[in-house]
Amino acid sequence: MSAPARWPVHPPPGELESLSSWLERLGRLYEVPVTELLGPNLGVVKAVSDLDEDPPPEIFPALSQASGVEVGRLRAMTLPGQVPWLFDRFPLPARDGEEAFYTYVRQDSVLLAPGEAPHFEVTRRRAWRGPWIPATRLRRSCPLCTAAPVPRWSWTWDLPLTIGCTIHHTRLLSPEERLHAELSETAVVTEPIGEPVAALDNYTHQALTTGMVALPGRRVHAGVWFRLLRCLLDELTLSTAALRKHSAATLTHVWEAADLTYRAGLRIWQPYEWLPWQRQHDLLTAAALVVDLAARGRLHPRGTLGALLTAPGPEQVYPGDVPYQPRPSRPRPPGLADLRRPVEFAVLVAELEDAVRTDAETARQVLGFLIHNDPSPANFDRERELLIATGMPPHFVQTRTEIERLLALYGYESAEIDSALTDFTRERRGLHGPAAQLFSPDDLVQLCARLNR
Repeated sequence: MSAPARWPVHPPPGELESLSSWLERLGRLYEVPVTELLGPNLGVVKAVSDLDEDPPPEIFPALSQASGVEVGRLRAMTLPGQVPWLFDRFPLPARDGEEAFYTYVRQDSVLLAPGEAPHFEVTRRRAWRGPWIPATRLRRSCPLCTAAPVPRWSWTWDLPLTIGCTIHHTRLLSPEERLHAELSETAVVTEPIGEPVAALDNYTHQALTTGMVALPGRRVHAGVWFRLLRCLLDELTLSTAALRKHSAATLTHVWEAADLTYRAGLRIWQPYEWLPWQRQHDLLTAAALVVDLAARGRLHPRGTLGALLTAPGPEQVYPGDVPYQPRPSRPRPPGLADLRRPVEFAVLVAELEDAVRTDAETARQVLGFLIHNDPSPANFDRERELLIATGMPPHFVQTRTEIERLLALYGYESAEIDSALTDFTRERRGLHGPAAQLFSPDDLVQLCARLNR
Protein backbone atom coordinates (compact mmCIF):
# COMPACT_ATOMS: atom_id res chain seq x y z
CA MET A 1 0.00 0.00 0.00
CA SER A 2 1.35 3.42 -0.94
CA ALA A 3 1.93 6.07 1.68
CA PRO A 4 -1.09 8.30 2.42
CA ALA A 5 -1.15 11.58 0.50
CA ARG A 6 -0.80 14.89 2.33
CA TRP A 7 -4.21 16.31 3.24
CA PRO A 8 -4.85 19.68 1.55
CA VAL A 9 -6.13 21.22 4.81
CA HIS A 10 -4.76 20.02 8.14
CA PRO A 11 -5.15 22.43 11.10
CA PRO A 12 -2.51 21.77 13.78
CA PRO A 13 -3.42 20.20 17.14
CA GLY A 14 -4.25 22.56 19.98
CA GLU A 15 -2.30 22.79 23.22
CA LEU A 16 -2.91 19.63 25.30
CA GLU A 17 -5.63 18.56 22.85
CA SER A 18 -6.40 14.84 22.76
CA LEU A 19 -5.86 12.78 19.62
CA SER A 20 -9.56 11.89 19.43
CA SER A 21 -10.56 15.58 19.64
CA TRP A 22 -8.17 16.58 16.86
CA LEU A 23 -9.38 13.76 14.59
CA GLU A 24 -12.99 14.74 15.27
CA ARG A 25 -12.14 18.27 14.11
CA LEU A 26 -10.51 16.91 10.96
CA GLY A 27 -13.51 14.65 10.33
CA ARG A 28 -15.92 17.59 10.58
CA LEU A 29 -13.68 19.57 8.24
CA TYR A 30 -13.83 16.84 5.56
CA GLU A 31 -17.39 15.79 6.51
CA VAL A 32 -16.43 12.15 7.14
CA PRO A 33 -16.51 10.07 10.33
CA VAL A 34 -13.22 9.36 12.09
CA THR A 35 -13.40 5.66 11.19
CA GLU A 36 -13.44 6.54 7.50
CA LEU A 37 -10.72 9.14 7.98
CA LEU A 38 -8.44 6.48 9.49
CA GLY A 39 -9.50 3.40 7.53
CA PRO A 40 -9.89 3.96 3.79
CA ASN A 41 -7.90 7.21 3.90
CA LEU A 42 -4.89 6.20 6.01
CA GLY A 43 -5.03 2.41 5.79
CA VAL A 44 -5.46 1.86 9.54
CA VAL A 45 -7.55 -1.31 9.48
CA LYS A 46 -7.28 -2.24 13.18
CA ALA A 47 -10.44 -1.58 15.18
CA VAL A 48 -9.90 1.39 17.48
CA SER A 49 -11.92 1.45 20.71
CA ASP A 50 -10.12 4.33 22.42
CA LEU A 51 -7.73 6.54 20.49
CA ASP A 52 -6.50 8.34 23.61
CA GLU A 53 -5.70 5.27 25.75
CA ASP A 54 -4.96 2.50 23.22
CA PRO A 55 -4.03 3.93 19.82
CA PRO A 56 -2.69 1.45 17.22
CA PRO A 57 1.05 2.11 16.64
CA GLU A 58 0.63 2.36 12.86
CA ILE A 59 -1.66 5.37 13.22
CA PHE A 60 1.17 7.79 14.09
CA PRO A 61 3.40 7.56 10.99
CA ALA A 62 0.30 7.56 8.77
CA LEU A 63 -1.13 10.66 10.45
CA SER A 64 2.25 12.38 10.37
CA GLN A 65 2.56 11.74 6.63
CA ALA A 66 -0.95 13.06 5.96
CA SER A 67 -0.87 16.10 8.25
CA GLY A 68 2.78 17.11 8.55
CA VAL A 69 2.62 16.95 12.37
CA GLU A 70 5.64 15.27 13.99
CA VAL A 71 5.15 11.72 15.26
CA GLY A 72 6.37 12.74 18.73
CA ARG A 73 3.73 15.44 19.04
CA LEU A 74 1.00 13.04 17.92
CA ARG A 75 2.07 10.48 20.53
CA ALA A 76 1.99 13.18 23.23
CA MET A 77 -1.74 13.62 22.54
CA THR A 78 -2.39 10.16 24.04
CA LEU A 79 -1.86 8.63 27.49
CA PRO A 80 0.83 6.14 26.32
CA GLY A 81 2.72 9.17 24.99
CA GLN A 82 3.09 10.52 28.55
CA VAL A 83 5.64 7.83 29.49
CA PRO A 84 8.01 8.33 31.31
CA TRP A 85 7.15 11.83 32.62
CA LEU A 86 3.56 11.40 33.85
CA PHE A 87 3.63 7.59 34.01
CA ASP A 88 6.42 5.07 34.55
CA ARG A 89 4.53 2.61 32.32
CA PHE A 90 1.23 2.70 30.47
CA PRO A 91 -0.74 0.53 30.55
CA LEU A 92 0.47 -0.88 33.88
CA PRO A 93 0.27 -4.70 34.21
CA ALA A 94 -2.02 -5.66 37.10
CA ARG A 95 0.65 -7.87 38.66
CA ASP A 96 3.00 -4.89 39.02
CA GLY A 97 0.51 -2.55 40.71
CA GLU A 98 1.84 -2.91 44.27
CA GLU A 99 5.48 -2.34 43.33
CA ALA A 100 4.58 0.51 40.96
CA PHE A 101 2.59 2.29 43.69
CA TYR A 102 5.43 2.29 46.20
CA THR A 103 7.95 3.30 43.54
CA TYR A 104 5.91 6.23 42.20
CA VAL A 105 4.04 7.41 45.32
CA ARG A 106 5.99 6.36 48.42
CA GLN A 107 9.63 6.40 47.27
CA ASP A 108 9.91 10.01 48.42
CA SER A 109 8.03 12.19 50.89
CA VAL A 110 6.90 15.82 51.13
CA LEU A 111 5.28 16.72 54.45
CA LEU A 112 6.26 13.57 56.35
CA ALA A 113 9.70 12.44 57.40
CA PRO A 114 11.26 9.82 55.06
CA GLY A 115 9.83 6.35 55.66
CA GLU A 116 7.11 7.59 58.03
CA ALA A 117 4.09 6.71 55.86
CA PRO A 118 2.55 3.36 56.89
CA HIS A 119 2.50 0.36 54.55
CA PHE A 120 -0.77 -0.74 52.96
CA GLU A 121 -1.68 -3.61 50.64
CA VAL A 122 -2.74 -1.44 47.73
CA THR A 123 -4.00 -4.18 45.42
CA ARG A 124 -5.67 -6.37 48.05
CA ARG A 125 -9.19 -5.30 47.06
CA ARG A 126 -8.76 -4.54 43.36
CA ALA A 127 -6.12 -3.74 40.78
CA TRP A 128 -4.41 -0.35 40.76
CA ARG A 129 -4.15 0.84 37.15
CA GLY A 130 -1.38 3.32 37.86
CA PRO A 131 -0.96 6.93 39.01
CA TRP A 132 -3.56 9.47 37.88
CA ILE A 133 -5.78 6.84 36.20
CA PRO A 134 -9.21 7.16 37.90
CA ALA A 135 -11.47 4.19 38.55
CA THR A 136 -14.00 5.76 36.17
CA ARG A 137 -13.21 8.37 33.53
CA LEU A 138 -14.10 11.85 34.78
CA ARG A 139 -15.32 13.21 31.41
CA ARG A 140 -15.02 16.82 32.60
CA SER A 141 -14.88 19.70 30.15
CA CYS A 142 -14.00 23.38 29.94
CA PRO A 143 -17.06 25.49 29.06
CA LEU A 144 -14.89 27.92 27.07
CA CYS A 145 -12.88 25.33 25.10
CA THR A 146 -16.01 23.39 24.12
CA ALA A 147 -18.06 26.51 23.29
CA ALA A 148 -15.49 27.84 20.81
CA PRO A 149 -16.39 27.90 17.08
CA VAL A 150 -14.11 24.88 16.72
CA PRO A 151 -14.49 22.97 20.02
CA ARG A 152 -11.49 21.14 21.44
CA TRP A 153 -11.12 18.53 24.18
CA SER A 154 -8.03 17.90 26.28
CA TRP A 155 -6.88 14.45 27.37
CA THR A 156 -6.03 15.94 30.79
CA TRP A 157 -9.71 16.57 31.61
CA ASP A 158 -10.31 12.84 32.15
CA LEU A 159 -7.54 12.64 34.78
CA PRO A 160 -7.64 14.06 38.35
CA LEU A 161 -4.59 16.24 37.65
CA THR A 162 -6.14 19.70 37.92
CA ILE A 163 -9.33 21.35 39.13
CA GLY A 164 -9.61 23.81 36.25
CA CYS A 165 -8.74 24.27 32.61
CA THR A 166 -5.08 25.27 32.59
CA ILE A 167 -5.61 27.45 29.50
CA HIS A 168 -8.69 29.48 30.51
CA HIS A 169 -8.30 29.08 34.32
CA THR A 170 -11.95 28.15 34.75
CA ARG A 171 -13.41 25.24 36.69
CA LEU A 172 -14.00 22.11 34.63
CA LEU A 173 -17.63 20.99 34.47
CA SER A 174 -18.89 17.48 35.17
CA PRO A 175 -21.24 15.67 32.72
CA GLU A 176 -24.08 16.16 35.22
CA GLU A 177 -23.58 19.94 35.23
CA ARG A 178 -23.56 20.09 31.43
CA LEU A 179 -26.69 17.93 31.22
CA HIS A 180 -28.51 20.10 33.78
CA ALA A 181 -27.69 23.24 31.78
CA GLU A 182 -28.97 21.64 28.57
CA LEU A 183 -32.21 20.35 30.10
CA SER A 184 -32.94 23.64 31.86
CA GLU A 185 -31.95 25.59 28.72
CA THR A 186 -29.74 27.89 30.77
CA ALA A 187 -26.33 29.22 29.87
CA VAL A 188 -23.36 27.52 31.45
CA VAL A 189 -21.78 29.80 34.03
CA THR A 190 -17.99 29.88 33.91
CA GLU A 191 -16.41 29.84 37.34
CA PRO A 192 -12.83 31.21 37.54
CA ILE A 193 -10.25 29.33 39.56
CA GLY A 194 -8.86 31.35 42.46
CA GLU A 195 -5.62 31.14 44.38
CA PRO A 196 -3.92 29.01 45.58
CA VAL A 197 -5.55 26.37 43.32
CA ALA A 198 -4.69 28.41 40.20
CA ALA A 199 -1.00 28.34 41.17
CA LEU A 200 -1.08 24.55 41.61
CA ASP A 201 -2.79 24.09 38.24
CA ASN A 202 -0.21 26.42 36.68
CA TYR A 203 2.66 24.24 37.94
CA THR A 204 1.00 21.23 36.33
CA HIS A 205 0.47 23.20 33.10
CA GLN A 206 4.18 24.08 33.04
CA ALA A 207 5.07 20.41 33.46
CA LEU A 208 2.73 19.28 30.68
CA THR A 209 3.73 21.94 28.15
CA THR A 210 7.42 22.71 28.83
CA GLY A 211 8.75 19.65 30.68
CA MET A 212 10.02 21.81 33.57
CA VAL A 213 8.43 23.48 36.60
CA ALA A 214 9.70 26.65 38.33
CA LEU A 215 9.02 25.81 41.99
CA PRO A 216 9.89 28.17 44.87
CA GLY A 217 12.91 26.03 45.79
CA ARG A 218 14.34 25.45 42.33
CA ARG A 219 13.43 24.55 38.76
CA VAL A 220 12.69 20.82 38.46
CA HIS A 221 11.87 18.28 35.76
CA ALA A 222 8.20 17.55 35.02
CA GLY A 223 8.63 13.96 36.25
CA VAL A 224 9.75 15.25 39.65
CA TRP A 225 6.70 17.53 39.90
CA PHE A 226 4.16 14.81 39.05
CA ARG A 227 5.67 12.45 41.63
CA LEU A 228 5.91 15.20 44.25
CA LEU A 229 2.24 16.13 43.77
CA ARG A 230 1.06 12.51 43.83
CA CYS A 231 3.11 11.87 46.99
CA LEU A 232 1.62 14.96 48.67
CA LEU A 233 -1.93 13.86 47.80
CA ASP A 234 -1.22 10.45 49.31
CA GLU A 235 0.10 11.98 52.54
CA LEU A 236 -3.07 14.07 52.86
CA THR A 237 -5.17 10.87 52.84
CA LEU A 238 -3.32 9.34 55.82
CA SER A 239 -4.76 9.07 59.31
CA THR A 240 -2.83 10.98 61.99
CA ALA A 241 -3.15 7.96 64.31
CA ALA A 242 -0.31 6.21 62.44
CA LEU A 243 2.00 9.25 62.28
CA ARG A 244 4.42 11.02 64.59
CA LYS A 245 3.16 13.93 66.67
CA HIS A 246 4.80 16.61 64.50
CA SER A 247 3.43 15.16 61.25
CA ALA A 248 -0.04 14.67 62.73
CA ALA A 249 -0.10 18.31 63.85
CA THR A 250 0.99 19.45 60.37
CA LEU A 251 -1.79 17.53 58.60
CA THR A 252 -4.38 18.76 61.09
CA HIS A 253 -3.22 22.36 60.53
CA VAL A 254 -3.52 21.96 56.74
CA TRP A 255 -7.10 20.67 56.85
CA GLU A 256 -8.16 23.33 59.34
CA ALA A 257 -6.59 26.10 57.26
CA ALA A 258 -8.28 24.76 54.12
CA ASP A 259 -11.65 24.68 55.95
CA LEU A 260 -12.34 21.23 54.52
CA THR A 261 -13.37 17.92 56.06
CA TYR A 262 -10.35 16.09 57.48
CA ARG A 263 -8.90 13.63 54.91
CA ALA A 264 -11.61 14.86 52.49
CA GLY A 265 -14.08 12.70 54.43
CA LEU A 266 -12.11 9.49 53.85
CA ARG A 267 -12.54 6.93 56.65
CA ILE A 268 -10.66 3.93 55.25
CA TRP A 269 -7.51 4.62 53.26
CA GLN A 270 -7.73 4.14 49.50
CA PRO A 271 -5.44 5.23 46.67
CA TYR A 272 -6.24 8.68 45.33
CA GLU A 273 -7.28 7.25 41.96
CA TRP A 274 -10.13 5.20 43.47
CA LEU A 275 -11.82 8.14 45.19
CA PRO A 276 -14.86 9.98 43.78
CA TRP A 277 -14.12 13.30 42.10
CA GLN A 278 -15.44 15.46 44.96
CA ARG A 279 -12.88 13.95 47.36
CA GLN A 280 -10.15 14.26 44.75
CA HIS A 281 -11.20 17.92 44.35
CA ASP A 282 -10.83 18.55 48.10
CA LEU A 283 -7.44 16.80 48.19
CA LEU A 284 -6.15 18.93 45.30
CA THR A 285 -7.42 22.03 47.10
CA ALA A 286 -5.59 21.02 50.29
CA ALA A 287 -2.44 20.25 48.28
CA ALA A 288 -2.61 23.72 46.71
CA LEU A 289 -2.77 25.22 50.20
CA VAL A 290 0.29 23.19 51.29
CA VAL A 291 2.30 24.49 48.32
CA ASP A 292 1.21 28.05 49.09
CA LEU A 293 1.96 27.86 52.84
CA ALA A 294 5.37 26.28 52.22
CA ALA A 295 6.29 28.96 49.66
CA ARG A 296 5.41 31.69 52.20
CA GLY A 297 7.40 30.03 54.98
CA ARG A 298 4.33 29.21 57.08
CA LEU A 299 4.75 25.46 56.68
CA HIS A 300 7.98 23.48 56.88
CA PRO A 301 7.88 20.20 54.94
CA ARG A 302 10.18 17.49 56.35
CA GLY A 303 10.26 15.12 53.38
CA THR A 304 12.94 14.39 50.82
CA LEU A 305 11.16 16.62 48.26
CA GLY A 306 9.87 19.18 50.75
CA ALA A 307 12.70 21.65 50.18
CA LEU A 308 11.51 22.14 46.58
CA LEU A 309 8.39 23.91 47.89
CA THR A 310 10.21 26.38 50.15
CA ALA A 311 11.93 29.53 48.96
CA PRO A 312 15.69 29.38 49.53
CA GLY A 313 16.97 31.46 52.42
CA PRO A 314 19.90 33.88 52.28
CA GLU A 315 22.98 32.12 51.00
CA GLN A 316 25.94 32.01 53.34
CA VAL A 317 28.99 33.70 51.86
CA TYR A 318 32.44 32.68 53.01
CA PRO A 319 33.95 35.76 54.70
CA GLY A 320 37.43 35.01 53.43
CA ASP A 321 40.68 33.70 54.84
CA VAL A 322 42.70 35.43 57.51
CA PRO A 323 45.35 37.64 55.85
CA TYR A 324 48.65 35.86 55.53
CA GLN A 325 51.18 36.73 58.19
CA PRO A 326 54.73 35.81 57.16
CA ARG A 327 56.64 33.89 59.77
CA PRO A 328 60.23 34.73 60.60
CA SER A 329 61.35 31.17 59.99
CA ARG A 330 59.64 28.13 58.46
CA PRO A 331 59.10 25.49 61.16
CA ARG A 332 60.52 22.06 60.61
CA PRO A 333 57.81 19.48 59.69
CA PRO A 334 57.26 17.19 62.65
CA GLY A 335 58.81 13.78 62.36
CA LEU A 336 57.47 10.50 63.69
CA ALA A 337 59.25 10.99 66.99
CA ASP A 338 57.73 14.47 67.34
CA LEU A 339 54.23 13.14 66.81
CA ARG A 340 54.63 10.94 69.85
CA ARG A 341 54.81 14.09 71.94
CA PRO A 342 51.33 15.20 73.09
CA VAL A 343 52.00 18.89 72.42
CA GLU A 344 53.16 18.39 68.80
CA PHE A 345 50.26 16.02 68.05
CA ALA A 346 47.71 18.47 69.48
CA VAL A 347 49.07 21.26 67.26
CA LEU A 348 48.82 19.03 64.16
CA VAL A 349 45.22 18.08 64.99
CA ALA A 350 44.30 21.74 65.52
CA GLU A 351 45.78 22.68 62.13
CA LEU A 352 43.86 19.87 60.44
CA GLU A 353 40.62 20.98 62.09
CA ASP A 354 41.15 24.53 60.82
CA ALA A 355 41.83 23.26 57.29
CA VAL A 356 38.78 20.97 57.30
CA ARG A 357 36.54 23.93 58.12
CA THR A 358 37.68 26.00 55.13
CA ASP A 359 39.02 23.66 52.43
CA ALA A 360 36.79 21.00 50.86
CA GLU A 361 39.74 19.13 49.32
CA THR A 362 41.44 18.80 52.70
CA ALA A 363 38.16 17.65 54.21
CA ARG A 364 37.87 14.95 51.56
CA GLN A 365 41.43 13.72 52.12
CA VAL A 366 40.96 13.62 55.90
CA LEU A 367 37.66 11.75 55.65
CA GLY A 368 39.15 9.32 53.14
CA PHE A 369 42.01 8.65 55.56
CA LEU A 370 39.60 8.07 58.47
CA ILE A 371 37.52 5.49 56.56
CA HIS A 372 40.42 3.85 54.72
CA ASN A 373 40.43 0.70 56.86
CA ASP A 374 36.63 0.57 57.25
CA PRO A 375 34.76 2.16 54.30
CA SER A 376 31.37 0.81 55.45
CA PRO A 377 28.37 3.22 55.31
CA ALA A 378 28.04 3.13 59.09
CA ASN A 379 31.68 4.10 59.66
CA PHE A 380 31.46 6.74 56.91
CA ASP A 381 28.43 8.37 58.58
CA ARG A 382 30.14 8.23 61.98
CA GLU A 383 33.40 9.82 60.80
CA ARG A 384 31.63 12.49 58.72
CA GLU A 385 29.47 13.46 61.69
CA LEU A 386 32.68 13.75 63.72
CA LEU A 387 34.16 16.17 61.17
CA ILE A 388 30.89 18.14 60.98
CA ALA A 389 30.99 18.46 64.76
CA THR A 390 34.44 20.03 64.44
CA GLY A 391 33.07 22.68 62.05
CA MET A 392 33.23 21.09 58.58
CA PRO A 393 30.29 22.29 56.39
CA PRO A 394 28.08 19.23 55.60
CA HIS A 395 28.20 19.83 51.83
CA PHE A 396 32.03 19.75 51.69
CA VAL A 397 32.10 15.95 51.25
CA GLN A 398 29.30 13.90 49.66
CA THR A 399 29.04 10.32 48.48
CA ARG A 400 28.35 9.17 44.95
CA THR A 401 24.77 8.26 45.90
CA GLU A 402 24.15 11.75 47.29
CA ILE A 403 25.61 13.39 44.17
CA GLU A 404 23.44 11.16 41.93
CA ARG A 405 20.34 12.24 43.85
CA LEU A 406 21.23 15.94 43.58
CA LEU A 407 21.84 15.67 39.83
CA ALA A 408 18.53 13.81 39.40
CA LEU A 409 16.71 16.65 41.15
CA TYR A 410 18.41 19.08 38.74
CA GLY A 411 16.62 17.20 35.94
CA TYR A 412 19.42 15.03 34.46
CA GLU A 413 18.70 11.48 33.30
CA SER A 414 20.01 8.60 35.45
CA ALA A 415 21.96 7.02 32.58
CA GLU A 416 23.72 10.32 31.82
CA ILE A 417 24.50 10.82 35.51
CA ASP A 418 26.01 7.34 35.88
CA SER A 419 28.15 7.74 32.76
CA ALA A 420 29.35 11.22 33.74
CA LEU A 421 30.24 10.12 37.28
CA THR A 422 32.13 7.06 36.04
CA ASP A 423 34.17 9.09 33.54
CA PHE A 424 34.78 11.89 36.04
CA THR A 425 36.01 9.48 38.73
CA ARG A 426 38.33 7.72 36.28
CA GLU A 427 39.84 10.97 35.01
CA ARG A 428 40.61 12.45 38.43
CA ARG A 429 44.26 12.35 39.48
CA GLY A 430 45.74 11.92 42.93
CA LEU A 431 42.71 10.27 44.56
CA HIS A 432 42.76 6.61 45.48
CA GLY A 433 40.78 4.25 47.68
CA PRO A 434 37.65 5.50 49.47
CA ALA A 435 38.58 9.15 48.84
CA ALA A 436 38.04 8.60 45.09
CA GLN A 437 34.33 8.00 45.76
CA LEU A 438 33.88 11.26 47.70
CA PHE A 439 32.86 14.49 45.98
CA SER A 440 33.29 18.18 46.81
CA PRO A 441 31.20 21.22 45.74
CA ASP A 442 33.74 21.93 42.97
CA ASP A 443 33.21 18.39 41.67
CA LEU A 444 29.44 18.99 41.54
CA VAL A 445 29.96 22.17 39.48
CA GLN A 446 32.25 20.31 37.06
CA LEU A 447 29.73 17.45 36.73
CA CYS A 448 26.90 19.87 35.92
CA ALA A 449 29.07 21.54 33.29
CA ARG A 450 29.93 18.14 31.82
CA LEU A 451 26.24 17.12 31.67
CA ASN A 452 25.25 20.43 30.03
CA ARG A 453 27.59 19.97 27.09
